[in-house]
Amino acid sequence: SPVNVKYNWKEEIEKFGNEKVAVLNSGDLRKTAEDYWEDAENSTFIVVNFDMIRKQEVAKRLQKLCPDAVIVDEAHKLKNSSSQQTKAFKKFWKDAEYIWLLTATPFPNAQPKETYTMLNHINPGITGTWREFGKNFVVFEEVFTPYGIKQVPVRLKNTDKLKEAMKKAVFIRNHNSPDVSSELPKERHYTYKLEMTPKQKRLYAQQLKALKGELENAEKERLKFSSNILAALTRLEQIAMDPDLLLENEEEIDIKNLSPKEEWAVNAITAHLENAENGGIVVFCDMK
Repeated sequence: SPVNVKYNWKEEIEKFGNEKVAVLNSGDLRKTAEDYWEDAENSTFIVVNFDMIRKQEVAKRLQKLCPDAVIVDEAHKLKNSSSQQTKAFKKFWKDAEYIWLLTATPFPNAQPKETYTMLNHINPGITGTWREFGKNFVVFEEVFTPYGIKQVPVRLKNTDKLKEAMKKAVFIRNHNSPDVSSELPKERHYTYKLEMTPKQKRLYAQQLKALKGELENAEKERLKFSSNILAALTRLEQIAMDPDLLLENEEEIDIKNLSPKEEWAVNAITAHLENAENGGIVVFCDMK
């Protein structure tokens, strides 16, 4: 699981049963390793965070202690087939008899490769090889790159057939599902339009002009993809959020000078928390 919920898992497991739970931390294993491994050996459940399974010596010992059943919280962290933690997970637990992946966003971007990777973790029989999965469920497009023409997976196809195949291993539930009894509040969505400051508008216009130049150049060269274009789009987003995101030196940032979005967020959070009847608040942020 992620680091910040390891002890939540321990509390929940202990709440619903009398099983012993060991929580392992990287720092513990560096200090008095054998004491903690002994505790793990005498426990029914062992809880670790994702980064720990990237360390071969740790993963091998964990594999010996829990070879049969693995539960992955926030499992979308294993969607990237090339990441070190995904490779480590497949290396040490691909043959486990039971693999449960838990996530609220199983296929967050509907990217063919990520969908394939997630399904392949739990039941390779559904997907077959990447070549077979691509033939049955993926639309490819030719993209011109500096290294020649490349076939790139762009979206899924035959999704009804894929959903039917997924039923063997994928269970999707939401608050409308008949077997879910949680009384969740009704969703409310509001959109607020905020004006950028004059400085933001100037920077945005400059960046947009440069981006248009990149696009015109790419069109002339018959290039459909350029990392420069993606970087320019990201800079536009950063400028609209807060131009300070472009600064490489954090010491130059004036933390008291809030952008319109930041100021709105601070005011909304403050107003929410000032009402004693309200509970906590969760804020999702695109950029750190």
